[in-house]
Parts: sequence; C-alpha cells; structure tokens
Amino acid sequence: MKTFKKIISWESMPVTLLLIIIILVNYSLSPRSFRPAALNHFFLNNTAGIALAIGLTAALLSGGIDLSAGAIVALVDVVIVTLFDKGYPVSIVIPLAVLLGLGCGLINGIAIGVFRVVPLLATFASSFVFNGLAKVIMPAAVSKQFDKGFQSFYTGRIGGVIPITCIFILLLVIFWLIMMKRRMGIGIYATGQNELKAYLSGVDVVKVKLFAYTLDGFCAALGAIAMTASYGGGDAEVGANLSMVAMAAVVLGGVAMEGGQGNIFGAMMGALFLAFTTNLIVFLKVPATVQPLAKGLVYLLSLVFATLVKRIDFNKLFPDKVAVNSSSGGGQNE
Repeated sequence: MKTFKKIISWESMPVTLLLIIIILVNYSLSPRSFRPAALNHFFLNNTAGIALAIGLTAALLSGGIDLSAGAIVALVDVVIVTLFDKGYPVSIVIPLAVLLGLGCGLINGIAIGVFRVVPLLATFASSFVFNGLAKVIMPAAVSKQFDKGFQSFYTGRIGGVIPITCIFILLLVIFWLIMMKRRMGIGIYATGQNELKAYLSGVDVVKVKLFAYTLDGFCAALGAIAMTASYGGGDAEVGANLSMVAMAAVVLGGVAMEGGQGNIFGAMMGALFLAFTTNLIVFLKVPATVQPLAKGLVYLLSLVFATLVKRIDFNKLFPDKVAVNSSSGGGQNE
C-alpha cells in the first residue's frame, strides 16, 4: 500500500496520466503517426521544446523563473543562420552557438544572483534585450541552405530506427542526472525550498543561481540548434511563444513554481503532452484561426486537472491499516 500511495502521490503522476491518454487518443485516430518515420519527424519538431523544458526546470527549482528562454532561442537561431550564410563551418558555428546561450544564461544569473533583481523582472527585461539583438541581426525571416552534412546528421536515425534527436535528449538527461547528484544540484533544490536556510547551511546561493540560469541558457542554445537544423531558417520571432509554452509544460509536469520540488522527467512529459496535443489538433483539421483557442483550452483544462489531483490527500483516501494490540489485557480497561 505504501508503494502504491507513493506512486499515485508522485508530483508528475497527473501529467503521466494525461500523456498516456493523449497518446492513446492519437494512436486510435492515426496509427500511422507512430511509425518510425513519423516519430522521427515528431521528435525533430519537438526536441527544442523538450530542451527548453529541461532548462526551465533548473530555473524554477532554484526558486526563480525565466521569461527569456524563447528570446535566447531566437537570438541563437539567427546567429547560426548568419554564420552559416557567411561560410563558417559547423565546427565553429555550433560551439559559438552554445557559448552564446551560456552567455545569455549567465547574464540572467548575474542579474538575479549577484545583483538580486527579481527573477520575473530580470528575465522579462533580458528577453527584450535578446530579442532586440536578434532583430538587429536579422530584421526579416530568411530561409537558408546550411551545411548539408549537419542537417543530414541531425535529421538522421541510428540504425535506421533511433532518431538522432532522441540521443540528443538522452545526453541532456544524463548530464542533468549527473549534475543533480553533485553538490551544485543538491544546492539548487535546497535554495528553491528555502533560500535563507540553504544559505545558513553553507550553500553558496549566488553560485547556485548562476549555475541554474547558465544551464537554462545552455539548454535554450541546444533547443535553438535543434530548431534551426529542423526548420532550416532564421527568424527573430521564432521564440515568441516558446517561453510560456515551455513554462506550462514544466508546471504541468509537477515542478513547483515556488521552487525546490519537481524533476525533469515530469517536465519532459509535460512537453510531450503539449506536443501530442498540437498533433491531435492538426489531425482533426481544426481551422488555423481556431487552433490557438483550442490549444489554450486544452492547456488550461490540463493544468486545472493537474492542480486538482495534487490537492487530493491520498493518505486519507487510502489510510494505512492500524495494527491492533492483541496482547493479554492490552486493549481492555481496568
């Protein structure tokens, strides 16, 4: 019973149920969409969202928030396209793109950790800075032909079955698991739960926030690389809604807005749920003008469902059996 209660009270259980339901609905309506080629296309289109969800998880766990992740994606995207257009090779472009994402995340971390600016306001302001730089670099969206080897590699499959994008995500997960077992990862959870207590117990709160937001920027850069390789173009507006969609995925996955609770697996499942929801809406041929409304309603209802499930007290619903003392005279009144 204890194991059962532990499973059903897991913070990511609501999104797990929602993901199972949406997958079953998608499969029942379109079995072809689960063939290897179709799944490869699905992950190509949604790897960026999953990467962003992982990065935002770090920011939220540390007790913060990030509204600039989408703008970082846009900035890295246009820089990649511009560098490729100028003839720079993959060996230079990709490392520079990653460094740019790390730099943007570090800027957020310095503003929040060192200068103690409120995370909501700091990342709101930096989103304008990053998006403004993207528009200066590329005022209008362009479609360019990149290094064909780079695109072929990214869109390929290992052994003709496993999408490269899945390996991409797996490496992110492994990196996350390794870091969360180290002192810095433990510090992220401690800071999110109670910053003052974490500081008094010896956690370097400033370093924790610098690390969390730099990791967030790193994941945004990887998301931008994935998106650029998938769509083959540059657009300063590409990240317009990415931050809020990723935020919905993370919260839906059980990561607490207050910090200190949650995990990337729930965040990833939240991102997959939203991706399958988009697939379903497209498959049902919902008019383009109505699609934002349909998505919004699904997002809202799913968040309400997750919130209601979290409020259930499973200890009262499934009480443990109380052992009765049957010793001689143990239950009798004198």
